[in-house]
Amino acid sequence: PEVGRIVGVGYRDLSETEHRLTREDPRVEAFPDPWLRRRLHDGVAWSKVAQEIVDRLPHEVYVSFDIDGLDPV
Repeated sequence: PEVGRIVGVGYRDLSETEHRLTREDPRVEAFPDPWLRRRLHDGVAWSKVAQEIVDRLPHEVYVSFDIDGLDPV
């Protein structure tokens, strides 16, 4: 309840519950990987895409990176 907004970028795999949350909760703004790729494929400059994402951020942000795909060895 204390969270004002969640902006997620680059999602590649969401469960049905997570996907539904991105559609139904107005506090959640999702920029999934397919959306990013489509925008770039359509010729939109990365700077414009990045600005669209930044424009959705609140004044104060916490940053979290999901890096489970990296091999620590």
